[in-house]
Amino acid sequence: MSEAKKILIVDDEPGLRTLLAQLLAKEAFSVLQAADGKEAVRQTERERPDLVILDIVLEGMDGFEVYRLIRDNPLTRATPVIFMTGLCGEGRAGRTQLEIMARAKHGGEFSFDPMVQVLAKPYSVGRLIRAIRQGLEPHKVPGGASNRF
Repeated sequence: MSEAKKILIVDDEPGLRTLLAQLLAKEAFSVLQAADGKEAVRQTERERPDLVILDIVLEGMDGFEVYRLIRDNPLTRATPVIFMTGLCGEGRAGRTQLEIMARAKHGGEFSFDPMVQVLAKPYSVGRLIRAIRQGLEPHKVPGGASNRF
């Protein structure tokens, strides 16, 4: 029997975190939760989740900065990320909108790697599960490495 995939949910709304945790537990995922960016970075480094579901609007450190810190750490840079947001749409257009927002807020070149997905709120449970399963599929990351060790 394979070990359950570990998912970290990062959102400042406790009700949403709890609901998502319950839904993902029913799908046989192991679930971790973080209420803010600092805790998300700590848990990502300590627990090494297989995937992070990340809200953008967080108290203190926003989701863009959390993403950057995850990617800057050699131990966590291959972790797939799903941004969940009500700020933009999904797909290629949603990714472009998020990159523009990140650049405006944090300056300079800010782009997402191929392991980033954007899930627009509100979304269905089925859409969330499909995005998670897609994010967990082995694929190549920049530099030629795989996201599976």
